[in-house]
Amino acid sequence: YTLYVGWPEGADTSVSHLLRIDRYYGRSNRIGILAGAGKESESVGQDRLLTSNTRTLGVLGRHWLNRDWALSWSASWQRQGDVYNRGGVRVGLRRKF
Repeated sequence: YTLYVGWPEGADTSVSHLLRIDRYYGRSNRIGILAGAGKESESVGQDRLLTSNTRTLGVLGRHWLNRDWALSWSASWQRQGDVYNRGGVRVGLRRKF
């Protein structure tokens, strides 16, 4: 669990919560889910701040293929008030040095 608290100058306090649960298996492999909700304030230019409700959902994982290489991935969705929705998928290859 992570609590985010922001005190932007000229705006009310913004509070957000993020809950993440990971299941580890094998040596260092993991799969997880996350969910977040709260308020966020951001600058929109000319000394103006926009405060909006946020929602986030996601799944993620890291799976070691051998002792040096791992496949990491995530899929997530975020709603930023009435401003926008954002979603995406990320796939990566990780190498341990």
